[in-house]
Amino acid sequence: MRASLVRTLGMLIAVTLLLCGLLALLADPLVRFVYGHKWAPAADAVRYLAGLGGARVMCDFLSDYLVAVGRPRTILVLQALWVAVLIPLLAVGAHVDGIYGVSFAHMGVALAVVVPAFLVAVRRTGVRLMPLLALLWRPLVGTGVGLAGAALAIAHLSGNFTRLTVGGTIAGALYAAVVYPGRHVFAASPSSVSKGEEQPT
Repeated sequence: MRASLVRTLGMLIAVTLLLCGLLALLADPLVRFVYGHKWAPAADAVRYLAGLGGARVMCDFLSDYLVAVGRPRTILVLQALWVAVLIPLLAVGAHVDGIYGVSFAHMGVALAVVVPAFLVAVRRTGVRLMPLLALLWRPLVGTGVGLAGAALAIAHLSGNFTRLTVGGTIAGALYAAVVYPGRHVFAASPSSVSKGEEQPT
């Protein structure tokens, strides 16, 4: 289970990185295309909420693991921590910058407080998280390269649908070019993933 957790978490993050990055990058044409130009100011909030979405995906996955290993009380404590930190910061964010401050507070608390707290809780069950670095360096580089290429392309384009399709296609192609050659690391189950765990032959 520990080996599968790290491998599956790596794959989940690898996919989520690109999708959330694209949502943040293409927030403006997406909002304009789906909701119309009068909703364009909401794009800045969507960019922050993309980060929140990525954090929620990760936390939900880790919550399932903690339930599976019999740690439901840990989840309750983590959720209580989330609420306790979030409520005052939401008030501050709303006062400082309205909807944008609220969305930034959501993202900041999730990424800076909640995700690290979940990782610590999972680490205390005996899971070694360092192997994630070997799984994620290509997705991280691929996401950066893909988003940079998409940003350069859409800067010279007009039309919301065109920017969405071209930006998404370029980002996906560049991401795949970086990540696909290293796909074998997700199929492997390194013996160093968890302490004292023998790998099946």
